[in-house]
Amino acid sequence: MKKRKLLIYLTLLISIAVGQSSIKVLTYNLMGMKPDTDWETRLYHTIQHIKEIDPDIIGVQEMNSIGGDHMGHMIVDSLEATFGINYYFYDAVTHTSWGQFDESVGIISKYPVIASNHLELTAGIFPRVVVWNLISTPIGMVNLFSTHLSFRDDHNHIRVQQVEEILEYVNVKESSYPNVGSIVVGDFNCTPNSEPISLVMTPSSGIAYKDSYKVINPNSNGYTYPTGGLYKKIDYIFVKDNSYLNIEDSELVMNNPYDGQHYPSDHCGALTEISPSGETLGITSKNIPDSFKISDPFPNPFNHLTNIIIQNASPGYIQYSLVDIMGRNLINESIIIGSGTQSLQLNMENISSGTYFLYLRNEETIKKAAVTLVK
Repeated sequence: MKKRKLLIYLTLLISIAVGQSSIKVLTYNLMGMKPDTDWETRLYHTIQHIKEIDPDIIGVQEMNSIGGDHMGHMIVDSLEATFGINYYFYDAVTHTSWGQFDESVGIISKYPVIASNHLELTAGIFPRVVVWNLISTPIGMVNLFSTHLSFRDDHNHIRVQQVEEILEYVNVKESSYPNVGSIVVGDFNCTPNSEPISLVMTPSSGIAYKDSYKVINPNSNGYTYPTGGLYKKIDYIFVKDNSYLNIEDSELVMNNPYDGQHYPSDHCGALTEISPSGETLGITSKNIPDSFKISDPFPNPFNHLTNIIIQNASPGYIQYSLVDIMGRNLINESIIIGSGTQSLQLNMENISSGTYFLYLRNEETIKKAAVTLVK
């Protein structure tokens, strides 16, 4: 049987951290395609601001689409054309807004998204979700969660339930992908002294989160809404306070009118610069596993791309091979990886559909994973 080429891409978290020591995270409520607000002009100026800021990851709320017009795709297309790189985009639709537009919450990333999903939250007037990406960034793996909570003033009890569900969802993802920093962003539709925000910052159990803007600007009210007459803070970037990530800087952005009168949105954006703490993300021995481990492939089954998280105790050669169900070896090669956590992405676009076995070997251990390719 002729051996076919299997493309394997390995992202080493330590080596790619050399060129960039921090990432910038933006959260922004777009105000959608709200009628009579000239949404196309607003979006144009939003995109121009984003290009100036050049964030690495964007949590986006109140993102609308209709027909072939999708605000998220329009942002991504413009960023790709300007910077000449591929961006990753994931969103989940919640409901129909203003009787005509699909509304969604999403995440835009300039770095590879290893896994993504969303969770439906307790609904208020409208359904709500939190979306999640596991992103391989220059500072290591990062869990990024973006959400938009219920908006009515009398829905505080619903927002409490939504926050409880989000915190539990974060814990579930962290249990699946250990030693990864977590960031929760979005329009929470409640002020810093409210019960839902208190629940985030001082939970009854588990690890608290830091309000990144408040850490850097302790004497500022941080009002984010509404532009043109700011009087309350409802947009946040929370960083889990588990010594995985440092908050380097934080500011409010996109809070000036583009023509002296009109704003890109009724919300300001919040922008936070985040660095690794040096205690995790594969940077020091505290995060070096004691043995060679691999995660289950995800997704699985898959179309042509699947991922495996590798935890390696010490630098060295890893031999990988792909075997079909008849026992025929399609590939057998070696790569050098460092200690810590790595992401291995398998691109099997030139392999036929079927079940295969991936073997990963270091000097002492053999790990096996079954993968199912469906085209």
